[in-house]
Amino acid sequence: MRIINVIKTGDGGVIDSIDSFAVWEEQLSDEVVKKAEERFVEIAKELGWNPDDHYCDNEDDLIEESYYEQENGDWHSVCIFWSDVE
Repeated sequence: MRIINVIKTGDGGVIDSIDSFAVWEEQLSDEVVKKAEERFVEIAKELGWNPDDHYCDNEDDLIEESYYEQENGDWHSVCIFWSDVE
């Protein structure tokens, strides 16, 4: 099984939240990946991501980058990554 993790951190790199999405059936994997990516973009927007003000100028580029950090010095961030569970 594979897990997609969306991790939001706050001040000092302290984890605020982890949303995990299990991918275990091929026919459902596209749906699960889409939900995880949507959650990642949602949190990035909450943290201030704006495609007009960032080098990732669309959601696909942001997802490809897999990381967003506030640029206002608060150092809050969100990342999305895959892990394997055996």
